[in-house]
Amino acid sequence: MALVAAETVRIEIPIETIDETLAGVQSAARNLENLRRAALKTGNSTDKARQSVTKFDKAQEKTQRGLAKWVKQKYAILLEAKERLTPVLSVLGIRLKNITSK
Repeated sequence: MALVAAETVRIEIPIETIDETLAGVQSAARNLENLRRAALKTGNSTDKARQSVTKFDKAQEKTQRGLAKWVKQKYAILLEAKERLTPVLSVLGIRLKNITSK
C-alpha cells in the first residue's frame, strides 16, 4: 500500500458585514442622556418640594403656638370670670331661696 500525501486545500470565502449597531448605540446614548436630565429635574423638584414642606411646617408650628397662647388666655379669662362670679352667684342663690321661702 502506497502512502498518498494529503494535500491541504485552502478555501477563502470573502464575507462582508454591515455594522448596524451604531444607530442603536446612539439611541441608547441619547436615552441615557435624557434619563440623566430627567433625574436632575426630579432632584431639583424634590429640593423645591422639600423647601416648601419645611416652610409649611414652620408656619404650622407658629400657628400652633399662637393657638395655644390664645387658648391659654381664653381659659385664664374664663377662670377669672368664674372666680369673680361664684361668690355673687352663691349670694344670689341664697337670697332667691330666702325670697321664695317667705
